[in-house]
Amino acid sequence: MTDPNAILKNAKGALDVFQQLPLKHYNTAWVLSQVRKAHFELVDYIEAERAFSNARLASPYSLEGMDVYSTVLYHLKEDMRLSNLAQELISTDRLALQSWCAMGNCYSMQKDHETALKNFQCIKKQIFLRVWRIMMVLWLF
Repeated sequence: MTDPNAILKNAKGALDVFQQLPLKHYNTAWVLSQVRKAHFELVDYIEAERAFSNARLASPYSLEGMDVYSTVLYHLKEDMRLSNLAQELISTDRLALQSWCAMGNCYSMQKDHETALKNFQCIKKQIFLRVWRIMMVLWLF
């Protein structure tokens, strides 16, 4: 089991390193992705949201980390922005895990917990199917 204090220490250290990068490197989608994850781990949702917004501007069709972004918006109680994000993700790829997660967070914020749970269960089924496919490929070869 991972020590929570180690995670927080690593997140703070990562932020220190990233903040020393030149601006042209800092503003890349990958670095902004790491920054937003670090802020999320530090439970600094306001800064995480700012980093997610910047990353969306840098790479608007990237789905990477959008499940976490929807969770940040859920914690900040940004229902309109969460709804917009869910719609954008569905438009990009309606079957992506990130889209299902954003929809689940959206329904959860609306207190429709039964529908939210169905969305989260779809994520679980997709992950199981992916693992099963990998196991079958490994078994065949």
